[in-house]
Amino acid sequence: IWIGFSLICWFLPQTIAQLICGSVKDAEVKAIDASSFLRVLIIFLGFYFIINSIFGLTRVIYQFAFANEIYGPEFTNQLKVSFGIVSFQLITGLFLVAKNYWITKSLLKINTPEKAEDNQSEN
Repeated sequence: IWIGFSLICWFLPQTIAQLICGSVKDAEVKAIDASSFLRVLIIFLGFYFIINSIFGLTRVIYQFAFANEIYGPEFTNQLKVSFGIVSFQLITGLFLVAKNYWITKSLLKINTPEKAEDNQSEN
C-alpha cells in the first residue's frame, strides 16, 4: 500500500498538490513583512539552540555517567562546566522561542528613526 501511494505521489505531484491545497491555490499571496520575517528567524534560531542543546545534554549526561570509570574524577569538573554551558544554551533557546514577539519589537524599535516632534520638544 505504501509503495503504491509513494509511486502515485512520485508520478503525479501536481495532481496530488491540487487535491491537497484545493481552494487555497486561488487565494491572494501576500508578501511577508520585515517584522514577521524577523520573528520567523528568531524562532528558527531558538529551535536550533534547543535541538543542539538537547543533543549536547544527552552527550554530557552520558559522559558524566561513565566519567569516573573511564577518565577519572578530574574529568568530571570539565563535564560540569559543559553541562552548565549547554544548559544555558537550552535556556537561551527557550527564551528566544517564548519571547520572539518581544525581541522582534525591541529590535525594530532600535532601527526606527526618532520622530521630529520628539526632537523639537527636547530643544
